[in-house]
Amino acid sequence: MAGKILLGKFEPALFWSLVLIHLTPVLSDHWCPTLDGPSHLNCARIMSDLWRGREQVSVFFALNPYPEPNILGHMIMAITMLIAPAWVAEKLVLSLAIVGLAYAYRRFSLFISAERPWISALVMPFLLPFCFFMGFINFCLSLPLLLLVLAQVEKNLFAGSNKYPWALGALFLLLYLAHLSTFMLGAAVVAGRMMWWQFTNGRRGTSSDHRVFGRIILVMAAPLLLTIGFFLLHGSHAAAPHRFELMELLRWVVDGRAWITFGELETPSTRIIAVSILMLAICGIGSSIKKGWSPKSLFWLIVSSFVFIIYFLLPDTMAGGSLASPRLLLFAMLFISFWIATAPLPDRLLGVGISALICADFAHLIQVTDTSGSLAKEAIEFTSVASALEPSSVVLPLNYGDNWMHSNFSNYVGAERGAIVLDNFVANAPFSPVRWKPERLPYERIGNFSTSNAPCVSIDAYREGSRPLVTHVLTWKLNDSVTDSCTNDVRRQLARDFELLASSPNNDARLYRRK
Repeated sequence: MAGKILLGKFEPALFWSLVLIHLTPVLSDHWCPTLDGPSHLNCARIMSDLWRGREQVSVFFALNPYPEPNILGHMIMAITMLIAPAWVAEKLVLSLAIVGLAYAYRRFSLFISAERPWISALVMPFLLPFCFFMGFINFCLSLPLLLLVLAQVEKNLFAGSNKYPWALGALFLLLYLAHLSTFMLGAAVVAGRMMWWQFTNGRRGTSSDHRVFGRIILVMAAPLLLTIGFFLLHGSHAAAPHRFELMELLRWVVDGRAWITFGELETPSTRIIAVSILMLAICGIGSSIKKGWSPKSLFWLIVSSFVFIIYFLLPDTMAGGSLASPRLLLFAMLFISFWIATAPLPDRLLGVGISALICADFAHLIQVTDTSGSLAKEAIEFTSVASALEPSSVVLPLNYGDNWMHSNFSNYVGAERGAIVLDNFVANAPFSPVRWKPERLPYERIGNFSTSNAPCVSIDAYREGSRPLVTHVLTWKLNDSVTDSCTNDVRRQLARDFELLASSPNNDARLYRRK
């Protein structure tokens, strides 16, 4: 009893201390490099510059007039960059994703398991999942919004609140603007929750029910209409289906890979996390068989099982997106944690399982912090030459490094200096908030600089009439040992038309200016 009282007194402080520790990879260095994050940050900078009316930027890019999903993170960063530098905007949006998910999970867990607030510690391994380090900023922001939607549904429908659910409507709209797949899943879960509530309470469609359900449908109308518009606009951009092997999908479930990490070196710690969650879920089924099933816990078991089935059945690439399987596995494990929170498990068993999970999560945090720190040092090396650039510069980045996480470093230069960086894949997507103007698309004209670490390029093929548009070339890891024919041709072009302007401390980044 004394232990429970002590835990109850200090548990909130302990919870938030654990959450804040997860900010270490974000706050430790000037940059927090992720795979796609720099490109999203640069697109946000372009949005900010277009709002300011920068003529040079408007020559290359235009704002997308349609309110697409995947815009929320860009909006937050673009607004921030109106008053603060790019590195602040990056740290703000990444910190918001981490702290926001912790807050939303805790808020939701208090609705579904009010007597055990410490169960919210189950959120810890979800704070730095694979999507975070892949740089899926908008998807990461959609996770706390999803939980806030579910918490608001519990408040409006199942906790006796009869107020018009405007807050729920605003959350649904923000969820759409964050990520379409999370919005669609959230809408489906809310619909299922309403039907389950009616079924388990013996309701048969009373007038009060109709009013409540009608209000929820009404506040969902705007994002649903926007979703229909999205598919009408972009239905032709569906990607070819791709499937992972069944055994690989099964390994991901047990190893914690894909939904927590793609790195094999992190598997020992992530496997403990995944197995701890799965074992608690299995024990929850046994306890429910013995003690009886509650409608609330059974609902989350059904939902998590359904998402698991989708995870194994649906292709990994669909509807113009990619990496659907890891996202579905993340959702399935997230819903399993809701099942654990509502299952009639003994407190002692839950305490042991959550303790093992937290210890493994801390070991994983140390690993990703170390990796993030190494990447940050390289990003600082890369951007150290950026101070020599003017905002009107047009920069062709040529990456010769063998680390795929370096592929978008050049976008930090664009975000920091406002220069036009030609390797901007996000702006090439049809549903990007900013898009390349067709006459300024560089990829086919210059060559494969955006997809190869031994690029074959014709720098002056990117021109306006007789005037070459590239004013600067930034090379990364172009050392003397690289001697293939394409690289030697690049050296000839640089020697003929450019002069060295700046080099990084270790000479890994070199900035050339047109003569």
